[in-house]
Amino acid sequence: MIKETASKPIPIIDLIGDMEENYYQLGLKDAEAAKLALEHTESLIKTPWQSVDSGLRFLGRSLFLGSTSWKKRFSPWVTSYAEGLGISPERFMLACLVPELTACLAKWMPQIPKTLLGCSSLFIQDENAKLTHIRTLDFPLGTTFDKNERILRTQFEGQPTIVSYGSAGYPYHALTASTSEGITLALHQKFNDVFDSNGTPIFELVQDMLIRCHDLKSCLSYLRKARSLTTWSFHMGFKNGQVLEADLSGTSLHYNTYQLKKDNFFYFNNKLINPSKEQDKFPPLNFKQYNQWREESALRKIKKFKKKSGFNIEDLLRTWTTLEERKSTGLDVLTPTSLHVCAMEPESGSFHSVLGAAPKTWKGQIQIEEHLWSNSPRREIKGKAKELTNFDKAWMHLLHAQSCHDLGDQHKLHHNLQMAIRKSKGHGLHSIIKFYGLLFTFLSEEHPKALAHLLTDALKLTKEIDKTFIDHNWLLIYRLERLVSQTPSVVAAQIKHPSLAKILEVESSIPDPIYKSVIRSLIHPRIDLLDIIHVHERLDS
Repeated sequence: MIKETASKPIPIIDLIGDMEENYYQLGLKDAEAAKLALEHTESLIKTPWQSVDSGLRFLGRSLFLGSTSWKKRFSPWVTSYAEGLGISPERFMLACLVPELTACLAKWMPQIPKTLLGCSSLFIQDENAKLTHIRTLDFPLGTTFDKNERILRTQFEGQPTIVSYGSAGYPYHALTASTSEGITLALHQKFNDVFDSNGTPIFELVQDMLIRCHDLKSCLSYLRKARSLTTWSFHMGFKNGQVLEADLSGTSLHYNTYQLKKDNFFYFNNKLINPSKEQDKFPPLNFKQYNQWREESALRKIKKFKKKSGFNIEDLLRTWTTLEERKSTGLDVLTPTSLHVCAMEPESGSFHSVLGAAPKTWKGQIQIEEHLWSNSPRREIKGKAKELTNFDKAWMHLLHAQSCHDLGDQHKLHHNLQMAIRKSKGHGLHSIIKFYGLLFTFLSEEHPKALAHLLTDALKLTKEIDKTFIDHNWLLIYRLERLVSQTPSVVAAQIKHPSLAKILEVESSIPDPIYKSVIRSLIHPRIDLLDIIHVHERLDS
C-alpha cells in the first residue's frame, strides 16, 4: 500500500488592527492562489447556454448590491479584499453567491446544476465535561480548496477574537468558526424552494452574527430578526454545554436547543428541521438517503468510540475519519468531498484539525492549535503518516473525478473514475461507482459502437446495483437505447421514484432528432451527493 507522506501544517494567519487594510493585505497574499479557487467556484454555475450564464452573473451582482447589510457593514472590507486579489468586487460577490444560487434557483432556472455545502456536526463532552464540537466540512472544491487551506484569526477592535477555517479566496468567518465568547459554529446547507430576494447573503449574515453575539440567547435573538436569501442551518455550541440547531429560511426560523450531559451527544447533517417540508420533494432527489446513510455511519462510529475508556480528542477524530470497511451499500459520515475535519473547544480556545490531502480520511496526523484566545497560541503536530487503504484511495479518486468534471478535464475525470472503481472493490458502493463510470462515459461518448457496449454494461449492472440506484440505471438504459436507435425497453412503470418516472415521461415525448442532440446537456452527475441532477427535473412545476 502507498504511504501518505507527512502532511504540511495548516498555516494560521493573524489579522490585527485596521479591518480594511488587513483584508486588502490578505487579498494581496491570496491573489495567485485564489485564481483557481474562484474559477472552480464559478464553474459550478456554468450552463451549456452563454445567455443563461450572463443572466446569472447579472442576477448575482444585483442580489449583492441590493443587500442592506452588505452596504452598511461589509462593502468596505470586501471591496478592499477584492482589490487586493486584483479582481472586481462584483466578481468576488458572485463567487460568494454560488452556494445560494445552486441551493434554490433551479426553481426558475432548472439548468443550474446543484452543489452542496454539506457537512456533519457532532457535539459531545470531553473528560472535563466541556463541550467539544466535531465539524466535517463537505464542499465541492476538492482539488483547489484544500491546497490553500488555512486558519484565519482576527482581532479587531470592538470584536471578539474569531478563529475560522477557510482557504485562499474565502476570507469570511462563515464555514467553521469559534469565538472568544465561547461559541462554535458550523454552517450547513439545506435544500428547498425558498428564495427571499430581500435576504442577506449567508456569509455576510454569519460573520455579522459572530461579531455581535456572545451566547445562545443573543444568537437566537439575532436569528429571529435575520433574513436569509435561501435556507441554511446554524449548528452552534456554547461553552456552558448548550447546543443550537437552527434553520433560517428567509424570515422563517425553526430551531431546537439542547443541553449536553455526561452520557449524551448530538449529531446533525443536512436534514430540514421543519417537519412540513418533505426533503424528497426537492432536488437533489436522493438527498434523504444521503443524509440517512451519513447519520447511520456517525452513530456506529460514536458507539465504537464510547466503548473505549476515557476521552481523547485525537482518538475521537481517528475514529470519526477512519472509513468503515462495509459490505452493504451506504455512505460513510466522511464523504469524498470532506475537505476539513476538526474538533473545536470554545472555552479553552483549541482547534484540532485532521491533516492530509482531501478528503480528510484518517492519514495519521493531527494539528493542534491551543490558547487561541491569548496572545501566545501554541501549535503541536501529533502522530505520523500511515499507509492508505484502498478505500481511502477510492475516496480520493472520487473527489478528483468530480472536480475534473466541474473543471472540464475529461481525460483526468475518466482516469480517476477507473481508479476509484478498481480501489473500491469489496465496498458496498462499488456498483454505484461503476454506474458513475458508465454515466460519465455516456456524457462524452458519441460513437454508436461504443454506446452499444455501454448499453450492454448497463444491462449487466442491473443485476448488482443497489436498489437506491436502480432507477437511475434504468434511465441510463432508456437513454442508450434511444441513442443507438433501439426500441426502448424501459417504461415509466418500472421506475419507483415518482420524480424519475416523470423525467422518463418527459424524455419519451421528445422527438428523436432533438433528443439525441440535447439529452447529454440535461444531465449533471454529482458524485458528492450520490445523485444526478436533471435540467428537466422540475419543468412541470
